[in-house]
Amino acid sequence: MGGLFHILFVDDDSNDRELFRLAVRKAALNVSVHTAVDGSEAIAYLEGAGIYADRGHYPFPDLVILDLKMPLVNGFEFLAWRGRSPQFASIPVVVLSGSGRADDVERAKSMGANQYLTKPNSLEDLARVLSGTAYLWAKEPGSEQAPL
Repeated sequence: MGGLFHILFVDDDSNDRELFRLAVRKAALNVSVHTAVDGSEAIAYLEGAGIYADRGHYPFPDLVILDLKMPLVNGFEFLAWRGRSPQFASIPVVVLSGSGRADDVERAKSMGANQYLTKPNSLEDLARVLSGTAYLWAKEPGSEQAPL
């Protein structure tokens, strides 16, 4: 993988979106973060619809990090859409949710989530979680080092 690693972070909570950006900076990750406020906006982003048609400004993500509990189109509905869309099914999706309920974890994984994480309580913990997640998903096949 050459160049910058692109993450689409999907969460309706503006505080969580800002905390995510701060954690990325704190972890010193070489990533570009774009955000969507719900699954509907994330779908538009992936499809390159409307304002998202400019891939120079809205690059196709290498990874989607997704909250579950959102208005309009929630995380489960987004996962169902992704599962029906062969063009997007190969994009890794990591669920980052406030819910650690076993039924949410199992449902998300059964719907194609590649990883399920419970939202940490501190900036430091989130930065640590993001470092591990970025390493896992940005690592080039067959290499010993992640490009981040």
